[in-house]
Amino acid sequence: MKHRVAGKKFSRNTKERKALFLSLVRSLVERGVLVTTLTKAKTTKRLTEKLVTSGKKNSVAGRREVFSFLRDKKLANYLVDEIVPLFKQRSGGYLRLIHLPPRKGDAAPMAKVEWVELLPKKEVKEEVKSLVKKDSDSKVEKTEPVGKEKEPEKTKKTVKEIKEKKDKNEK
Repeated sequence: MKHRVAGKKFSRNTKERKALFLSLVRSLVERGVLVTTLTKAKTTKRLTEKLVTSGKKNSVAGRREVFSFLRDKKLANYLVDEIVPLFKQRSGGYLRLIHLPPRKGDAAPMAKVEWVELLPKKEVKEEVKSLVKKDSDSKVEKTEPVGKEKEPEKTKKTVKEIKEKKDKNEK
């Protein structure tokens, strides 16, 4: 019996389930749009709307609630400073869920989750890119991948050169 048992397990243990929804919510906040299966989309929508509601408090406690879920200070600040002000007049329903055709491989029902009101796409992309650039510039220096050293240019050898080389080795 499933009395008073809420939510779906998604064939994962608790830690994996939390990690899954953390990544889904983070990508929704970063990109503004998320395409996934219908049940994951519904759960992600519910979690993200709770985050927006706690971010609307516009207090330190509200910011800490958002940060404790997202675990990224810049992303939490982006949500509270840029996205939440768009929804000041709304009491709920910050995201829309659009049903898509089933996935080809396994016919799983698909859905798209997006913000009801959003900044123009160019501004959102620039904001996210600037956040990513700041993170990557400060931590990692750009270097060439390990193991991919430049190979010397190979010269074409004629048949005569190959035969001469074989003759020298035989002697």
